[in-house]
Amino acid sequence: MMTVPNTSTAANDLITREVFEAYIQGINSRLEADEKLDDMRIKKIEAIMDKNMADINGAIKLLSEHTAQGFNMMNERLNSMNERITSTNERISHIEKLFDEKLEHVTDTLTVAINNLDNRITDMKEDLKHEQNNSIAKLGIAIAIFVGAVQVAVAVVLHFWG
Repeated sequence: MMTVPNTSTAANDLITREVFEAYIQGINSRLEADEKLDDMRIKKIEAIMDKNMADINGAIKLLSEHTAQGFNMMNERLNSMNERITSTNERISHIEKLFDEKLEHVTDTLTVAINNLDNRITDMKEDLKHEQNNSIAKLGIAIAIFVGAVQVAVAVVLHFWG
């Protein structure tokens, strides 16, 4: 003799298509919100990067202007001090050597700083993309498990009712 399962219990275990679609729509909405948030974060990082580059370019321009002014002043002094040309030439040689070393040091430091900043930004973008991909993969697995569980539940119900 075959027994019929209690229909009130079985009906409570099923979800309606509307509930399932609402749940999927909620997941899709959360995914879209996460993507928008990630886009906003990337735009914010790019804005910070643009601001920093503008600051660096401004500092380089200012340094260039000050350097040009310094050379102009040295040329005026040299022209007005012909009687001390020997001692002045020695002093200028020494100052130029120090200036070149300092300028080379500043250039090297700025180059390293810019490269480090670019590397950090690249790393941050890659980390962000990796985290986003992991989140999407986890969400996909969760959806697949949920859909599989729903299919098993439907199959079990159909098996006992069918």
